[in-house]
Amino acid sequence: MSSPRLTLALAGAALPSGTGPIVVSGARAADDLSALPPDRVVIVQGFRPEHDALAARGLRVVPDFDLVPGGAAAGVVILPRARGDR
Repeated sequence: MSSPRLTLALAGAALPSGTGPIVVSGARAADDLSALPPDRVVIVQGFRPEHDALAARGLRVVPDFDLVPGGAAAGVVILPRARGDR
């Protein structure tokens, strides 16, 4: 996902104030998440290579939603691009 897409999506919605985590599901290592406050982001990624690459960037990553500390204040779901049948 490119940063402009996330920035555009967030333009019409205010992030909840407070300290609760913003859970991002489906993020990949190449995704630009700079539009989100890094101290609040928790990424749920169960695929080990992506998990490790995101963690190497200094992001908090958990393999399962059950491991998100204290629930979530907000959530972002990143869907993979789909190709049409040929």
